[in-house]
Amino acid sequence: MTYEEMYKKAEQSKELQNLTPVFKEFRKKGERIVGKLVSYIDTDSSAGEGTYKQYLFETDEGLVKFALGAATDKEIVPLMNFGKIYAIEFLETIKISGGRNVNKFKVQQITPDDNKVGGENDRLPF
Repeated sequence: MTYEEMYKKAEQSKELQNLTPVFKEFRKKGERIVGKLVSYIDTDSSAGEGTYKQYLFETDEGLVKFALGAATDKEIVPLMNFGKIYAIEFLETIKISGGRNVNKFKVQQITPDDNKVGGENDRLPF
């Protein structure tokens, strides 16, 4: 089978995985991304003030990349792990000194039911 034939077969059977992420920019309060953390990379700021991270999440809609800002990066990156599921919600933009803005987010880790401590089976005597 040729590569082109393999492609056509995968396309027909819906076995293609799109690796091109969609970029998401948070604009309105309450906008949210829920998915698995795949990776993040350092990106140079266009304002010339250091770097920030671009995150890549696997979501129900496919791969999504987005930025949260350097301030949020410093708070959450030490707590996040690749392969874990997170919900990230945009809260607001706050004006700070020097005419700059900082975006605020609520970041939550989702623990799937099969990883939770306790549950119905804990009531069994053995």
